[in-house]
Amino acid sequence: MDPALLDVALFCPESPAHRFLAHHRIEYFRCGQTKSQAFPNRGRPAGDFAFIQLNPADWLNFLVVDVDDEDALLNLMHPAVPEPTWIIENPDTGHAQAGWAIEPVYRGEGARPGPIRYAEAVQRALDRLVDGDPCFTRYLVRNPAAAFPAGRVWWGRRISPWSLG
Repeated sequence: MDPALLDVALFCPESPAHRFLAHHRIEYFRCGQTKSQAFPNRGRPAGDFAFIQLNPADWLNFLVVDVDDEDALLNLMHPAVPEPTWIIENPDTGHAQAGWAIEPVYRGEGARPGPIRYAEAVQRALDRLVDGDPCFTRYLVRNPAAAFPAGRVWWGRRISPWSLG
């Protein structure tokens, strides 16, 4: 991709990638260029990494599913599935990950258990709906806003995060 176009795609205030990075809002996170790397990041932009930690320990910002099926896109684009914020497909296998930006749910010390349980229930429902991988840890995920993402990226049309309540 032309570097000038990349700057526009990643940093235009109206671009989906910019909205994703703004919603990510984690300064210190784990990241890497492969899914087996989880190096601490100290200040480099999230867009520099193909795989990133989306949710810090105390907050849930995104719900993510991993569909290990060669027809993953069909599962994720089914009309019964809420439109994901993004889908990133591995072109070699057809497997995909999808994520939904949600209004942040606090899960740190003193957090209310109701919102956490509800977010976990929505996550389980999404996993069942799209036949998501039950062993997916959600610790490192494919970064749809990476300068060189680990797959093809489709952005949803939704501008604001989903509300869980």
